[in-house]
Amino acid sequence: MLDTGIQEFFEHASFTLISEEEGWKGATLFISYDDKNYKPIASANTQSIYGYVIESTDEGITVVLRFGKLDVMNPTVLALVGKEIIKFQDAKLIGKNKYQLIDLIRGQEGTKKYEHTSGEKFILLDDSIISFEVQEGRKFYLKAVTYGDSLENTKTKIVN
Repeated sequence: MLDTGIQEFFEHASFTLISEEEGWKGATLFISYDDKNYKPIASANTQSIYGYVIESTDEGITVVLRFGKLDVMNPTVLALVGKEIIKFQDAKLIGKNKYQLIDLIRGQEGTKKYEHTSGEKFILLDDSIISFEVQEGRKFYLKAVTYGDSLENTKTKIVN
C-alpha cells in the first residue's frame, strides 16, 4: 500500500480482480474489519491483464500473459512487476502470449528498482485496478465474490 497523505487516518489500497475461469463475468469486492460484517466497495466486469516474468536481462523483461494482450502499438504504460512499478515504452510479441518489454523506466511511483526473477507476477496498471481507502494500521478482510456466487462460498484475503 502506498500512503497518499490525503487524510491522517486513512491510506489507499489497490487490488485487481483476476480469474482462471473461462467466461468470467466479473465480481464484487467486499471489505470487513471484523471478518463478519462485509460491505461492498467496488465491482468490476473486466479483469486485469496479468502474467508472469520468464526472463529478466539488461535489455528488458520477458513476460508470458495468462490473460489479455498488450497493445504493442501504444505500449507506454505502467506495470507492476513483482513489487516494482515500471514504465515500458516498447513491447514486442515474440511468441504465443509472450512479450519482451524494452526501453524500461524503472522504479516508478516511489518503488525501488531491483533484479527480477522468473515467476514474479506482472500486472498491467490500467483502469481495471480497484483503489479504495482503508483505516490506517488496521487489519482488514476482503472477499471478491464472483457474480452469481455468495460471500459464504468465497475465500477471505486478510490484509495487515
